[in-house]
Amino acid sequence: MEAAAKAFESWKRVPAEKRVEVLFRAAKSIRERKFEISAWICYEVGKSWVEADADTAETIDFLRILWTRDAAAGGAAEVTPYQNERNFMTYIPLGVGAVIPPWNFSGGDCDGQ
Repeated sequence: MEAAAKAFESWKRVPAEKRVEVLFRAAKSIRERKFEISAWICYEVGKSWVEADADTAETIDFLRILWTRDAAAGGAAEVTPYQNERNFMTYIPLGVGAVIPPWNFSGGDCDGQ
């Protein structure tokens, strides 16, 4: 967390276009190594192959969605227009966080049984 917080000090100033490039490269790299990454998920986490493959695909999709959103928005987002109002929304860097996902999946072996 400390290293990420330190890196965030410069990352938060990176323009949306450059962040998009990083997300795109990450998605491409994961897509190229999808089989290997899914196998590691099976081995390390104990998920079935179907679950591991889905997790890897979801990660790729998530990165591409962020890439598409940031590329289209340029760091801003559309809001619903209201008469006589001038509204806007801008994405701002908030900082570093951690996620502890729930363990609500049953384990299985990598042949899907």
